[in-house]
Amino acid sequence: MKEVNQLLAKKWLPFEEGLLNAPKNPGVYVIAFGKTLVGSPIQLNEIKYVGQTTSIGGLKSRLRRFKRGTEVGKGHSCGNKLHLKKIGIQHLCMAWIELAANPEKETRIGKDLRTMGKIRSLEYHVIAYLKEHLGVEPEWNIH
Repeated sequence: MKEVNQLLAKKWLPFEEGLLNAPKNPGVYVIAFGKTLVGSPIQLNEIKYVGQTTSIGGLKSRLRRFKRGTEVGKGHSCGNKLHLKKIGIQHLCMAWIELAANPEKETRIGKDLRTMGKIRSLEYHVIAYLKEHLGVEPEWNIH
C-alpha cells in the first residue's frame, strides 16, 4: 500500500502539535517515545504504537482520547497503559496520515465504506511492515 510509505516517510511531530493539527477525517497514526526525535524522519525501530480510527471526529477525536488516557487512565487502551507507566504526552512524538471518508451511517456511501476498510487494513499493513523489517510488532501494540 502506497500509504504505508507515505506515513513512514513523514517526520516526527511533538504529540501536542500533531493533535492540534490533526484532521477530523479518519486515518492511521504512529507514536514514538522521545522528544529528541522531533523533526527527524521516522525510523522503524522508533515506532512504539500504531493506531487507526474510522469514527466520527476522526484523528483529532481519537488522539484527544489517547491524550486523556495518558492523563487520567481513561479514554484509549494504549494511553491508559502509558498513564500507569507515568509516561505523559510531553514525552511522545507522532505522525499521521488521513484518508477522507464520511463515517456517518446515515449519509455515508459505498466509497466511504471502502475507504474506512482501507484505513483498518492500513493499520495492519504498517504493523506487518514493521514485523517484516524488525522481527517484532510495536511494543505498545502487544503489551
